[in-house]
Amino acid sequence: MSSKNILKLMKDKEIEFVDFRFTDPRGKLQHLTMDATIVDDEMLEEGVFLMAHQ
Repeated sequence: MSSKNILKLMKDKEIEFVDFRFTDPRGKLQHLTMDATIVDDEMLEEGVFLMAHQ
């Protein structure tokens, strides 16, 4: 499914939050919930880079 189709589906279904699931460099499953209003085509195509604070 393309990012354009995902964004249309989110709008049509009035999705409020998106849960991104991924594995970290150590292989542990992680997730991040974001407000749907900040999810855009670039984010879905390019991904999101997050830095952990230590």
